[in-house]
Amino acid sequence: MIDNRNKKPTAEEELVEASMMGISNTLTPNAIQARIQEIMLEKLEAEHALDQNKKAIRKRQQEAIAKERAARRQEELNQQAHCSHRKENSHPATVGMYSHGNSLMIVCQNCFKEWIKNDCPQELVPTHDAVGGPGVR
Repeated sequence: MIDNRNKKPTAEEELVEASMMGISNTLTPNAIQARIQEIMLEKLEAEHALDQNKKAIRKRQQEAIAKERAARRQEELNQQAHCSHRKENSHPATVGMYSHGNSLMIVCQNCFKEWIKNDCPQELVPTHDAVGGPGVR
């Protein structure tokens, strides 16, 4: 059971209670209408404040996510810049795949850096047995 003794009545509840107790007949129709408008305005202002608060929270969350993504991307670029793209036995750690457009895509297995054939340094181009895909010749 909910204890409503300490709960402050809303403006609507006050009007209903006043009308039930016969107090409302001292109010003019204009005064009643004005009070109803005040109640509606209070509700709209509360809803607007809640919406603004939610938007501010959502914006802060999106900014934090974007900042985290940028930091992760920078870390990934740093890792790729310092990668030798070679295995422990000094062979290239790259594999390739021909796309449907018959262009060779090359990926480092250590840092996952991607190249299109012409962008990849010649010494890192994988051997034919390390290349797959639908355009394999």
